[in-house]
Amino acid sequence: VCVMEGGPDRTPDQTIEERVRALPPTIAALFGAAYTGNDSVLRSCLKTMTADEINEWASATLISPLHMASSHGHTECVQALCEAGAAVDPLDCGYTPLHLAVRGGQADCVRALCRAGAEVNRTTCD
Repeated sequence: VCVMEGGPDRTPDQTIEERVRALPPTIAALFGAAYTGNDSVLRSCLKTMTADEINEWASATLISPLHMASSHGHTECVQALCEAGAAVDPLDCGYTPLHLAVRGGQADCVRALCRAGAEVNRTTCD
């Protein structure tokens, strides 16, 4: 089920919450902090993780903390994730974090992602 669609009778947030609850505690805390914009918790989690771990869990859950932070306008979290080596162009149902930031009107996140090397000409899978 695509996170953007949420599936039948589900909101995208419920789908994300269900996915996050199933993660190990530190990973769940990272995802939760990205979603809510809790920069201090996010940075604390990042201190215990490698870039490969961040990206591995993003791939396994079909959504990344960077998608969450970008779509909700949490620029500090976007910057911290990029500095920690989070992949800036992972696709989530065909959308990159940059697509979601643009779609949501999150101009500061768009700038942060572009500075981090996000591919501005990347197309969706749709």
